[in-house]
Amino acid sequence: MIRHLIFDLDKTVYSESSKMSEGISRRIIGYCANFFNIEFGQAVLDREKALQKYETTLSWLKANGLTDEGVEDYFAYVHPADEVAELNPDPELRPLLESIKLPKVILTNSPSEHAEHVLRHLGVRDLFNEQISDIRRNNMKGKPYDFSYRNALEIIGGTVEDTLFLD
Repeated sequence: MIRHLIFDLDKTVYSESSKMSEGISRRIIGYCANFFNIEFGQAVLDREKALQKYETTLSWLKANGLTDEGVEDYFAYVHPADEVAELNPDPELRPLLESIKLPKVILTNSPSEHAEHVLRHLGVRDLFNEQISDIRRNNMKGKPYDFSYRNALEIIGGTVEDTLFLD
C-alpha cells in the first residue's frame, strides 16, 4: 500500500511544455557552451553524448574541471531569481495535490532555492515536506544515483515498498 509520495520537481510538478522547462534546458546548454567554449549546437550534441557516461550535466562539468565555486555559478546561471516568470500558474494543481492525502516530498537535481521559488510561485509549498531533497543535500549527486532516492525516503519516513516516486 502506498503511504508516501516523492515528487520530482521539474517537468512533474509543472508541465514539461512550460516556458520554464525550455528556459532551464536553454540555460544548461548555454552554460555548457560557455564552459567548453563551443557553439550552442555543438554543446547540445556533446551534452547528449556525455549524459550516456556521466548521467547528469553537473557530473560531466565537474569531471571536466568545474570547481565547487563554479557549481554555485552554474546554479545561479541555470536558475536565475526571475525564472518563475517563465512559469504559468496552474489553477488545478493545488486542488489535485490537496486531494492526495499522503505525505509528499520533493526530490530534485536542482538547488533548493529553485524548488522553493517554484513551489511558492505555484502556491503549493505548504503541501510538501519542509525539507527538500535537493542536489546539495545529495552531495551533488542527484537522480539517478541511489543515494538521492534513499535520502528522500529518509525525509518522508518511507520505504521502497510503501513510497511512490512521481517523475
